[in-house]
Amino acid sequence: MSSEGIHRAVATVRNPRGLHMRPLELIAKKALSFPCEIHVARGANRVDAKSFLHLLTLGAEAGMQVSVDASGDDSDRAVAQLVSLIESDFESIESPVRAIKLWCGVAVTSQKRPEELLAEWFGVVVMVSCQLSSLAPSLRLPIPTLSP
Repeated sequence: MSSEGIHRAVATVRNPRGLHMRPLELIAKKALSFPCEIHVARGANRVDAKSFLHLLTLGAEAGMQVSVDASGDDSDRAVAQLVSLIESDFESIESPVRAIKLWCGVAVTSQKRPEELLAEWFGVVVMVSCQLSSLAPSLRLPIPTLSP
């Protein structure tokens, strides 16, 4: 869907640690995926959302509000997705599946298992096992042992 014009929205930072490096990296990457011009502001400090370094200068902590504005093609989608990202709590951001879902703008309420989501997104069969030791014999993998 393509839309032009200026779109604005306000987002509240929900992450208890604020917008630190990992969330800001995801925000900048998401912003870069849109052709429109996008800015994020806190108070009088308005920065380019496509610049990780500029976003760092916002110093947005938990509970603070930031505004997102975009102009140009797809600006409505850009604002909606960035607000959604900023308002997520970035819980388990280290989780690759959650990070991919956030970056892709996929609702994080999916009932599918992570390996199903990965298989869909990448078109490959992904096998996840929490019991590597039980899987190793069938694959004929040596299990390393620690000796004194």
